Amino acid sequence: VESTAATRERLQRYREKVGIEVESEKLHADEISEALRIGSLAMERGIYSTAVSALEKVTRYCSSNSKVGSKVFLELAMAYEAVGRTEEAIAVYTTLSKCRMEDIKHNAKRLLYGLEAMQFMQKNVKSSEFSRKRAKNVFVDTTGLANIAEAFDDKYNMAYLDLEKGNYYEKLTEAVVR
Repeated sequence: VESTAATRERLQRYREKVGIEVESEKLHADEISEALRIGSLAMERGIYSTAVSALEKVTRYCSSNSKVGSKVFLELAMAYEAVGRTEEAIAVYTTLSKCRMEDIKHNAKRLLYGLEAMQFMQKNVKSSEFSRKRAKNVFVDTTGLANIAEAFDDKYNMAYLDLEKGNYYEKLTEAVVR
């Protein structure tokens, strides 16, 4: 019984030391959840600076290794990115890519990769062969979306039928839905 209590105490100290459980997050849980709610609504409505402002106010209570804190920081990084504060977003994503919450870590790595890819494309691809239109067309061609209508739409041959010249039966069968 004593060893169980001692183990629990050591485990609690460890969680506090590495930032998994943070006392300030517990004390300010209502503020943090409200900031997350405001941030989420602001992001949905495209008011990114409001999201940044709301989330920055509660970061001092949060740890990037805790469940709630890492969510706050991930939302903040996405808001930074949306507002154009790219370097700050990269810094937060990089920190979160080493956090203890696996889902947050995974999402942060994906978002960081996407952000870095966009920066690479903007800065390093200055070739005359690269254009947004061409990239879009290549994407559409490789995904097969260019001919998507063929898979779903009925096709009609709107051929002109000349009844006086005969062989209208062949032309008529071509005009039937395939």
